[in-house]
Amino acid sequence: MKTQIAIVDDHVGIREGFRAILNRIPYVGHVATYSTSKELYEGMKSTKFDLIILDIRLKEENGLEICKKLKNSNYTSKVLIISSFHDEALIINAYNNEANGYLFKDLELTDIRKAIDTIIIDKKSFFDFEGLNVILNHHKKISDGAKNSKINLSPIEFKVATNICDGLSTKEIAKRLCLAPATINSHRHRIWKKLGIHKSAELMNYMITQKFYTPTENV
Repeated sequence: MKTQIAIVDDHVGIREGFRAILNRIPYVGHVATYSTSKELYEGMKSTKFDLIILDIRLKEENGLEICKKLKNSNYTSKVLIISSFHDEALIINAYNNEANGYLFKDLELTDIRKAIDTIIIDKKSFFDFEGLNVILNHHKKISDGAKNSKINLSPIEFKVATNICDGLSTKEIAKRLCLAPATINSHRHRIWKKLGIHKSAELMNYMITQKFYTPTENV
């Protein structure tokens, strides 16, 4: 069965350019193009896409917001973020929102094909050399910060804290981490006690100050 792909970009030239490239790949079947998230959601009612290619800058929801919604739902399609921005915060947020890849629009055609093959055929994530370095440095900062912090949050507490900063509810965090909601609440209470805080906004301020969390930028 051939791969079904959706492209969401508000520039017709980008949409058609990617469609032309994808149509040359033997295992790719239908390629649908949309300019907004609303059009995508409507198309998803009738087509089960194996891969959704999302531009970051869109007129309504941005690509990171759409990716987050898809990954928090029961929809199992892979997500490839495409962008003109070589921005560390955007790459990290794509990674944190479980995107299956991040691709710069100015890459060569062979790199685009490599990204698609890696995600669909190899079933692996695709972040090019630049993206991988950003992610590795991000993890190093978190690790170094955790070691140097006077507040010793456990690895699972860091995961819960990061998801709280992402704006997820207890139920949503439980689903993402495959834990019971009661367990998430227990971790939440321990985080509050260790940090001496009582609100999510205070937690986000602490996490950003300690360089444990990078908020999504408005794009």
